Amino acid sequence: MILSSADIFASDDLPIKQVTVEAWGGDVYVKALSTGELNVVSKHTADVGELAGMCLVVAFGLCDEEGNRLIDAPAKNAHKLESKNVNTIKMLADEIIKISGLLDIEQAKNS
Repeated sequence: MILSSADIFASDDLPIKQVTVEAWGGDVYVKALSTGELNVVSKHTADVGELAGMCLVVAFGLCDEEGNRLIDAPAKNAHKLESKNVNTIKMLADEIIKISGLLDIEQAKNS
């Protein structure tokens, strides 16, 4: 079957994964980031640093089981995650980056 542009844009190709966050006492869902979101992360990380960039990845990636974001306006609210343990944020960012098709946060920064 040859896809049309409408078929391509209508497809949901961003996987969702359930992740256990022991530090938070339960599980969360994370979603792969789109190319556009990864671009925002890359630019943001270059401006403010890797730790803030990891928070932005997590803000974009946290979702419910249907893929709806948990954090509204991620670019505006990612800084709220800076109050959380860096190991937890890094673990979640790594999971999100991995399901997004990149190996690690360094590739996200350089894409």
